Amino acid sequence: MSDSEEESIEKHLKLVFVGEPNVGKTSIIRRFCYDEFTRQYNQTVGADFYIKRLALPGRKDISVRITDIGGLELNGHMLENYLFNSNVCDLEHKRAVRLDKTQRFVGEFGLFNFLVSAKTGENVNTCLTDLIARHFGIPLSRIEREKQATVIKAELTPTTPEQIKNNPIPSNSSVCCIQ
Repeated sequence: MSDSEEESIEKHLKLVFVGEPNVGKTSIIRRFCYDEFTRQYNQTVGADFYIKRLALPGRKDISVRITDIGGLELNGHMLENYLFNSNVCDLEHKRAVRLDKTQRFVGEFGLFNFLVSAKTGENVNTCLTDLIARHFGIPLSRIEREKQATVIKAELTPTTPEQIKNNPIPSNSSVCCIQ
């Protein structure tokens, strides 16, 4: 087989998302695969399966098979079958494990840690694409990483001075007000 034929063969990777219930595993996967987000919570029962196809630099086509394991399955008897062969950046105030402890754990075991937001899309494509590229030994340039970044959109609604006077924003509010 020639080098050019070998380069054109699609590569495969299996990613498994495991974690406690209701932490956003499915939301991150759906953001990565379909670029969508919903606030509606539907518990994953057992496991769900997704496929995402990527074209990485150097004409490397990659098929990523993603398994989304329901949080209640962590102690279930099927977990072994799913595994055979996370933290979010927009909810920092609700973090259960301090970031410094997470970074220490990641460093100790040679792991990767990514802060992402399924809600805004922040870092989802960038981090997962980077992880996949690292697995296959494909270096990504800064420009190639920036191409994966999601543009975060904010909806601006016009307000009049009267509306601001009648509805003052409390000083402890987490609402951003641009005037």
